[in-house]
Amino acid sequence: KYLIFSWFMGDETIMKNYEECEKNLGYDFAVEVYSVIERAVSYPKAWPIIEDEIRRALVKRFPYGILYSEETEEIFTQPTFWR
Repeated sequence: KYLIFSWFMGDETIMKNYEECEKNLGYDFAVEVYSVIERAVSYPKAWPIIEDEIRRALVKRFPYGILYSEETEEIFTQPTFWR
């Protein structure tokens, strides 16, 4: 099985905006996003289905989530922005 993630559009912009608010906050945001992705890979059924087979894993400390679904054959990414 594969996990299909919807990536943030403009995630670098989000990081820059957080960095302007507070030093290292942009870095903290990136760490939290990748932490969610790692947990979703390890425990793909841990988060609720929000529509069809799409699950949403919330990012700690920040008002964002990662959308993903489990697939068996094909891998693709779909750019999206979730807030």
